[in-house]
Amino acid sequence: MMAFFVTFVVNRWKDIFNNIGFIDRVAFHIASSIRGGDEETTIVRRNIMRYLCLTQVMVLRDIAISVRKRFPNMDSLVDAGFLMEHEKSLMDNEKGTIQKYWMPINWVFNLCYDMRAKDKIIGDVLLNGVLQEVRNYRDSLQQLFNTDAVPVPLVYPQVVLLCTRVYFFLTIFSRQYILKGGTDNRDHFNEWVPLMTGLELIFLMGWLKVAEALLNPLGMDDDDFECNYIIDRNIEISTLMADKHWNNNPTQLRDHLDVNKLNAPVNKLIGSAALVTLVEENIRVKMIPHLGYTEDPKPRSRTRGFTNISSFLPRKRTNSMLSNGKGIDNPAAELDDVAAGKVSYKHFIHEETISTIEEDSPTSSNSLNH
Repeated sequence: MMAFFVTFVVNRWKDIFNNIGFIDRVAFHIASSIRGGDEETTIVRRNIMRYLCLTQVMVLRDIAISVRKRFPNMDSLVDAGFLMEHEKSLMDNEKGTIQKYWMPINWVFNLCYDMRAKDKIIGDVLLNGVLQEVRNYRDSLQQLFNTDAVPVPLVYPQVVLLCTRVYFFLTIFSRQYILKGGTDNRDHFNEWVPLMTGLELIFLMGWLKVAEALLNPLGMDDDDFECNYIIDRNIEISTLMADKHWNNNPTQLRDHLDVNKLNAPVNKLIGSAALVTLVEENIRVKMIPHLGYTEDPKPRSRTRGFTNISSFLPRKRTNSMLSNGKGIDNPAAELDDVAAGKVSYKHFIHEETISTIEEDSPTSSNSLNH
């Protein structure tokens, strides 16, 4: 029970950290796809980055108490610069009880479409790539919110904590010795120092304390996530990419790197069987022949074509392709008569299909006319 509980808590902790929303990936796509150094394009790039950071702040302030203390209301977002007055008015005009996390993302999609219409994004493929990254960023924040909105059931950690403490309470009595003092197999060391019980207490209770510390990583403890730092980091990196470094590349010069001067010890990666030396390594392997294989097979004829055309013809009567020697259609003619030469072959195979027909009989009556 404890192992399952600890595994569940650790996986939940990792999911929260992986979906907390680092903006680097989507910022790279936006800065490299939306091209232009004019004032309008630069403002749009900055606003797209700001809307993404705004969405993250709006989500974190509802699930992390440290962010909630920093931004207690929407006016604090305006004072911090994440939101403008007219944008706040648009949000306030939407009356409803649901969260408005979707609005900044919707603005981002609309701005990307406008940039494509103005040829600031030079291709539909680039537009699709930007929108996919924005969607992935939004899905991560949605997963983060869902993880916090549906917490671990309260009864689950309570049962685990209760069972662990009751178990060690019972060990106080169950691990005591009931042997008399003169018994030969009496262990005086474990009687005064229960070594195995002490190790079990340290391991299990330590494991349980780790799970308790990881249960809510968005709190105010020292070991919890620094959400405010992540917010500041995202807004700083995104604005630098959108404003200053969207087209800022160093001058391209030939490097002075010489791989022969690298003196660091290198242990190359090799296969596990690469260094195995076999005694019969250079002996030629004799391949096993296929069933029916002969060492001196009959040489094939140089003539191309079918040896017996009758084996490739459909085994049924026909009234459109066969005719007698007089050129009159014979519906009752059998296909075997074609091979026997009783019925002439007429327009059955196109001239370009078979170039040469191999003759099985020396008589000329079995030959096929092209």
